[in-house]
Amino acid sequence: MIAAIAAAGGGAYYFRTPPAPAQGPAPIASGRLEPVQPITQIAPNLYVVPGGGCNTTVFVTSRGVVLVDTKYKDGVDGLLAQVRTVTDKPISYVINTHRHPDHAEGNTQLPAGVKVIVHRNNLQSFKEWRPVSGSGTGSWIGSDPVAMNDRLTLFDGDEAIDLYHFGPAHTDGDVFAVFRAARVMDVGDVMPAMRLPVIVLEAGGSGQTFAGVVDQALAIPNIDRIVTGHGPVLPHAELARYAKLNHALVDYVRTSLRPGSVKNDVFKAFTPSDEFKGYDFGRRVLTMDEIDRSIRPKWKRVWPFTR
Repeated sequence: MIAAIAAAGGGAYYFRTPPAPAQGPAPIASGRLEPVQPITQIAPNLYVVPGGGCNTTVFVTSRGVVLVDTKYKDGVDGLLAQVRTVTDKPISYVINTHRHPDHAEGNTQLPAGVKVIVHRNNLQSFKEWRPVSGSGTGSWIGSDPVAMNDRLTLFDGDEAIDLYHFGPAHTDGDVFAVFRAARVMDVGDVMPAMRLPVIVLEAGGSGQTFAGVVDQALAIPNIDRIVTGHGPVLPHAELARYAKLNHALVDYVRTSLRPGSVKNDVFKAFTPSDEFKGYDFGRRVLTMDEIDRSIRPKWKRVWPFTR
């Protein structure tokens, strides 16, 4: 929906009215779910299972299997089948990078006793969401969840997993999981793939802090590769390029709008430099709108001539 506000000095500033936020998570309709893909080893005892909703990182430890994200409910059977091709150890921990159902609904299908780790900003949502029927407990959070703040380390030695939260980005509860010995970091949907970020303001995400969050993740030492939320495993250098891209988007939004601008046209006109070749810019208008709605007070979004 497009709305226009007349400006006092003539002309108009047009802004896109965002869609109403969803009222809690809902599973994807049967038959539309991307199939779970074969498990791929990326380091000793460390694997990735794509599809079924998201990438799931699988870490086989002496204490059982740790999953980072659990896909949609209908993807769990396929996920567990892939895990069973490499180990018969039980699932002991789940780390959720954030609270969206394509990354967390599978929690409901896991057996009792699996400990779920989430950021504290996700805890209340997980507790309030209705149980989902199936073969597991139906609970999003389990009976004994671990709510982390800004830093948590699970296990030690070669099995250590360092968890970080740097503030609002995709949501207000994004968690980065670093597998210390493997030098691999799972970034969840802070970097969904080689495409522009999705900033879910209704879930506490922020375009004002997003680029800074990526900068802080980039500064974590001793990382060689990153697992994205939905795309390929990438070299760490790609996260550096992504960090520059996010700053370029924010700078463009901050400097490009003028009184009388048609916002969508301005955002469509963004031309990425060759430095960002290979990225999908299909949602540039949506991402820039999310940034704009984060960085400017509402009254300035409606009356830009007061900037």
